[in-house]
Amino acid sequence: MLKFLKWLFLGVLAILLVGFLYVYFFVLAKPGSISSLDQATDHKWHSIPLEGETTCSDGSEYRIFARQGKSQNLIIHFSGGGACWDDTTCSSPGTLMKAMLEGVPRDLKSFYAPNIPIVFPALLSGIFNAQDKANPFKDWTVVFIPYTTGDLHIGNTINTYQSKQGKIQVYHHGRKNVLAALNWISKNIKTPRKVLVSGESAGAYASAFWTPSVAAIYTKQPIYQLSDGSLLVSKRWAEVIDTVWKAESQSF
Repeated sequence: MLKFLKWLFLGVLAILLVGFLYVYFFVLAKPGSISSLDQATDHKWHSIPLEGETTCSDGSEYRIFARQGKSQNLIIHFSGGGACWDDTTCSSPGTLMKAMLEGVPRDLKSFYAPNIPIVFPALLSGIFNAQDKANPFKDWTVVFIPYTTGDLHIGNTINTYQSKQGKIQVYHHGRKNVLAALNWISKNIKTPRKVLVSGESAGAYASAFWTPSVAAIYTKQPIYQLSDGSLLVSKRWAEVIDTVWKAESQSF
């Protein structure tokens, strides 16, 4: 009887915890949608749906996030989150439920994010923490570019892969997504004082790759670039980038 009550208590506690997390992240922290940065006068995160052929790898809607800062400085940040390039990796996307159940396993079971996690941008911290007085970037305007295409933000194709359940289609539309994001940024933030192009993991590569494009937009501003956690050791990456993802990296 005591064992039953213990498990019953733990079950109720788990339900309450899940309910709290759902309300906090999915209801209270859900950012409102805007089309222009002028609408973000509350200095909170907002989501921006983009025009054109932008899409997540699973075909769902792609959007970026922005927060109007109190200074004239700008951060353009590329999110990280794995990659996929063949039947094995592309048939094993990560989900929020997988992350909660598996944690960080020793052997990878998920390789990329197929869509935008609903917890974005509620969990963003570090340089994005506007409440931390020690954060030198707390007053900067931030544009956050989610990573949902498994292609280091540079792919330009749609591929079909074979999974255990059958064929799956993956939209490697990293290039289209970033170009649309940069177009929105150039129209909404015309004269920043400084610009930091940053990224972590897969986004670290994207931040280096796309910094020249940012510099072409802001020709009179000092541009800084920060790659955090970028390490790939493989002779195959040139093939993956240009043959699988059709990034045509040499054309940039």
